Amino acid sequence: KLTKPESSPQPVSAAMEKALAEARDLTEKFGATSTEAKLAWETVEDIAQNDSSEAMKNDLTDECLIETIEACEAIEELQRALYVNEHAG
Repeated sequence: KLTKPESSPQPVSAAMEKALAEARDLTEKFGATSTEAKLAWETVEDIAQNDSSEAMKNDLTDECLIETIEACEAIEELQRALYVNEHAG
């Protein structure tokens, strides 16, 4: 029987790595409260939000697939039980 795959951290995208590096650099160069640093960290947040919604879509797709397979297995078992019952007596 199939089981739900273990959740694992999603790999960091290249865009996220670049945005993080830029945000760190701008924070170091201009200070954490500077407009440049704030905008850079907003970009990091936007990328993180987009990355997490993509991950959620994948998780839902996997979960739906597992539920569909389990439903098919249950129907097959029911059909087998009905066939055995029909031909047993």
